[in-house]
Amino acid sequence: MKRFWLFISGIFMLGGLIIAGLAFLIVLNQNPIPAKRLTTNMEHMNTVIDKQLSGIKPEVIKGKEHLIKEKSIQELQENIAAGTITYEDITAYYLYQIKETDQIKSGTNAISEINPNAIHEARKCDESKDNNQQMFGMPILIKENVNTNNMPTSAGTVALKNFIPKDNAPFVNQLKENGAIILGKTNLSELSYWLDKDAPSGFSAKNGQTLNPFKPGELSPSGSSSGSAVAMATDLAATSIGTETVGSIVSPASANSVVGFKPSRQRISNEGVVPISSRLDTVGPITRTVEDALITYNAATENQIKISLDKNYLKDKKIGIGIESGSENDVFVDNLTQSLQAMGVKVIQVEVDSSQIDADFIMKNDFEASFTEYLTEYDTPIKTLNELIAFNKRDTHSRIPYGQDLLQKSLNFKHRDNKKAEKIVKQAEDELNKLLDEYQLNALVSMNEKNVLLSAVAGAPELSVPFGLIDEIPVGATFYCAPDMDEELIKIGYSFEQHTELREIPSLKKD
Repeated sequence: MKRFWLFISGIFMLGGLIIAGLAFLIVLNQNPIPAKRLTTNMEHMNTVIDKQLSGIKPEVIKGKEHLIKEKSIQELQENIAAGTITYEDITAYYLYQIKETDQIKSGTNAISEINPNAIHEARKCDESKDNNQQMFGMPILIKENVNTNNMPTSAGTVALKNFIPKDNAPFVNQLKENGAIILGKTNLSELSYWLDKDAPSGFSAKNGQTLNPFKPGELSPSGSSSGSAVAMATDLAATSIGTETVGSIVSPASANSVVGFKPSRQRISNEGVVPISSRLDTVGPITRTVEDALITYNAATENQIKISLDKNYLKDKKIGIGIESGSENDVFVDNLTQSLQAMGVKVIQVEVDSSQIDADFIMKNDFEASFTEYLTEYDTPIKTLNELIAFNKRDTHSRIPYGQDLLQKSLNFKHRDNKKAEKIVKQAEDELNKLLDEYQLNALVSMNEKNVLLSAVAGAPELSVPFGLIDEIPVGATFYCAPDMDEELIKIGYSFEQHTELREIPSLKKD
């Protein structure tokens, strides 16, 4: 039975406790959320939904809700096999969920676009349901910085709000080849946080403000994959995809009590993704369970993870809890230590020093070149970073209400040095491997996105698993291993999840 923890001591607060090189990324998560929802696309999306639901009786879908609501991919496929639901039922259920809980005045605004062919694709799946692919017929949401050939790919910008690429990103084609239904796209922190340090997490000029469903308008949804995480928390699809440069999968997953898996870099292709740094950017699933993350990952790449999942895998393993001196939440560390020890894990505390890993330099070094390459390759309406900045300046109120300081700094960056950037990546990899080897650890673990700087820059895998609440705020236990130890990380995360079962489900309001 699910255990609910309401911790009674101090909240772990971000901000000044974070090293300078990464501070702007994480502090952004804590910027005040606008009191108003600020959405711009609700009417359009509901029109697209209504057109697809025409002829489908809502009472029929409501009658099958207990067979779909909060179900894992495996449970949905079992219900399909039993003949109690269809792929059309599943897709229609999620479209109703989006319309009735997300795209309303009091909704969380996680969704930015709807695939106009979703129901049609679901019906085609029903016509050929003899299929052994685990993702077959499963509706999936994609972050709106990923190319799709029938919906806009704007990265949240007004300048690209009508840009529809000719081709899908390769991993999107891989998902479709494995039978997935692209249900729609999710809002994000505009340009994956690379706009202005004063912008709140989950805000984009094209789509407005995504809200955290646990405390809407009060608690940050985190980001930059805000919409994907909120969509999973509020049951808007079977699974979803986010992207991460530093922390942007595991941070929103933790903040919304869902699972975030950032695989080792390039295990899933980042081609066709609007970049911050092609050197660091990584695609990964955000889901409700670790097993769903594994299924989604395997459907998006040819670099398969073929493992057996074992609830007791953690027994006799050695895990290091990453500590930054004076900055830890004692309640989190104490409860995590007790939980791991109860599973038969040897637990030690390990001091993690990321102060010399200058991710800020890498992103400023890489952004203009990576972004311009994307604009050129996919023939977007704007062709350069300078052109985007000038476009935004022509209507600052609606296009850049929080400014565009990070864009301007990237344009004016005078110290580009790719060799230095690669040296920083190698330094992060060496530091991470040194920690794991010195203490003979199977993995490290920290609260939320803390201490993931090493793994993010090193290109190593990360997996955030829900770990209950602290003062009614969701927290995650984020595990990370050495590069290309993805199989080990999934086994560890699954075992931890099965023993703790601390995912929280928010209460949703309807207008």
